[in-house]
Amino acid sequence: MADVYFTSTDGVTYTRRLYGRERMSAAATRHSDGLGQIVTMGEVELKSYLTQEKLAPYVKAAWTSLRFTVPWMAVLTTDIDPTDNSFLFTYKVPLDQDEIDAWTDKTIVWRTEELSFSEWEEVVKRTHWKPGDNRYGFEVHISLTTDGYWMMGLTAPHWVTDGRGILPVFDQFFKCLQAQFDGSAPPVNSIRWGEEVIRLPPTGVRIVPDVGPIPVSMDPPPAQFTRLSRKANEVDPNVESINRCIVLTKEQTEAFNLACKRHRCSITAAINSIFLLADLETELRCAADSKGDDWDQLLDSFHQADLFSLPFNVSDVRHFIYPLFTKISQPCGVGGLINCGFATYHDMNNIRNCLHVGKDGDIVKNYGPQSFWDGVVMDTRNVLREAVKTKATAKMYHHLSATAEAAAASVRGCQVPWPGVMASSLGSLDKLSLFTRFRPSVSKSDPGTAFSVRQWRFGIRTAWLCAIAINTWEYDGVLSLNLQGSSRWQTQQSWDYFSNAVTDAFERITSATSPL
Repeated sequence: MADVYFTSTDGVTYTRRLYGRERMSAAATRHSDGLGQIVTMGEVELKSYLTQEKLAPYVKAAWTSLRFTVPWMAVLTTDIDPTDNSFLFTYKVPLDQDEIDAWTDKTIVWRTEELSFSEWEEVVKRTHWKPGDNRYGFEVHISLTTDGYWMMGLTAPHWVTDGRGILPVFDQFFKCLQAQFDGSAPPVNSIRWGEEVIRLPPTGVRIVPDVGPIPVSMDPPPAQFTRLSRKANEVDPNVESINRCIVLTKEQTEAFNLACKRHRCSITAAINSIFLLADLETELRCAADSKGDDWDQLLDSFHQADLFSLPFNVSDVRHFIYPLFTKISQPCGVGGLINCGFATYHDMNNIRNCLHVGKDGDIVKNYGPQSFWDGVVMDTRNVLREAVKTKATAKMYHHLSATAEAAAASVRGCQVPWPGVMASSLGSLDKLSLFTRFRPSVSKSDPGTAFSVRQWRFGIRTAWLCAIAINTWEYDGVLSLNLQGSSRWQTQQSWDYFSNAVTDAFERITSATSPL
């Protein structure tokens, strides 16, 4: 598969074919309304006031420097053969300033809408594109918010990168911007264009070794809780992607982290436990509202089922990348979809100890230590550990890539009809050493920084997605949970049930008043 490496015949134009999951993602996006488009945003507070006209040259210089470090952010995606969903990445080395200017004019987008920072996420998500639309891999969108800060956000289609791929790029963008402000950056006209191509990565299966275990069986276990069937609503695709970001206080975050440490479980295990309980509670409340046969069947399944599924967990596998590629791609690493997705199955006996359901639909919740921490969370911890050992391996990554490659040619539509939760933890940005200088707790006492990133947001466009996609992260001591769904599948009632259940769970856990 030599064509999955970037190659050139003239030293100027470099191309490679999309393969596996990146090809599948591009095919799915071709036949959908931007499913998976990634958005990451920061609310930037400048220490010295600048108008857009004064700020723009700094942004342009930083964006240009970033491209040299991360050349794959400037790839174009085109069709090889639209009948079989085959695609080509193309990167062109800029030969003069006019070509750089043409690229920055297309990819730096100054927005004029008057919105708050939180309102910008869904607006930026409406900017999405398909293979062949003649748009580059990344764009940066910038606007002055109604609160007087600057919204700066990166957006990219999912076939170009994933969450752990885009985060270091955003971090580097702020470092480049800081370097422009403090004068430590070399002049952009001194950049030696052409030297950056060494950092154009091949497709994922060529940088991750094909080694390790895979599960003996991929079949789902029997005796699972049976969900209600869903019917799609007719909606405007431009506004069907919905979200609700739950932001804990610093005190709640500290209490939650201490509880996880005390009960010897990962934060991910505890968060996923909250999600699966909220998911099941939502199913039960929606069925109880409708009454009739649906409620009777669901209640029977609740009492009789052995397992409840969290249908999609995302686990990054970049730690398997060959050391050579890790070194070459520093400081930002590689893009692509370098992760594994897998389902986990959870013991209903533990779940029933947390959720007591009456025949009339009344639900009594118990998030005490024995039922929640020693029951559901410990089960989730053990299930996740075993799943990561067998379902998030380098070998499994190759298996998933080969499966996606075989299926990509036949994709003619895009629906993800299974309900449930898609859970993706981005982790602690502090522990990942991302945005370190620009956290408010650091930047405000550092006279050398020109700005701080007051808050941060990450999400994906969820058009057509039946499941609820949830991205979680901790930034500057605050845990955030971004709930994202589609109004095509979520009613206002079901959306409120789920988000309220998640909020209620954190309040119970961090208040230390739950019953034993």
